[in-house]
Amino acid sequence: MLVLKKKKPKFSHLSFDDRMTIQACLNKRMSLDQVAAIVHRCKSTVYREIIRNSIIKPGSVDMTCSYRSSCMVCNKCNKSGYCKFTKIYYNCE
Repeated sequence: MLVLKKKKPKFSHLSFDDRMTIQACLNKRMSLDQVAAIVHRCKSTVYREIIRNSIIKPGSVDMTCSYRSSCMVCNKCNKSGYCKFTKIYYNCE
């Protein structure tokens, strides 16, 4: 009788603590490289997480502002209340 062993996966899911850390880092206006270093994941994993769990609110102008070009989301932008650009908010929940 041949017994097959289950292979251990080469990846693991992000925990809720990791997601909360990502959100806290984005609120502190850290770059994607800095966030990836703190969470100990590769940059592409953090990027995919942010894209998957972001809420997009369309604006009247379809351009990106200088704040969002630096940190990718509008979570702690001072102008988010009256900004006419398309907004992206990350939520860890």
